Amino acid sequence: LPKRLDKVSKWARENGQNHAAVFFGLGNHGGGPSRRQLDDIADWRAAHPEVEVVYSGLHRFFGALEKDIRAGRLVVPEYAGELN
Repeated sequence: LPKRLDKVSKWARENGQNHAAVFFGLGNHGGGPSRRQLDDIADWRAAHPEVEVVYSGLHRFFGALEKDIRAGRLVVPEYAGELN
């Protein structure tokens, strides 16, 4: 999990993103987090005070993206045409 957090944080910085979602948990289809995962996140958070870590859901995440889009801080690319 710390490697995934490093990778996503780096990608967000390099791409000018203010928000990124990182999914974690045990098992398939919505398993809860383990104590170790929560401890790893706490340790990572302490080592990266420049990053705000928020336990959240997709509604809050997409709401934050929408707010950035409306404020002109984020441009979402659009594709017109056949995808296949």
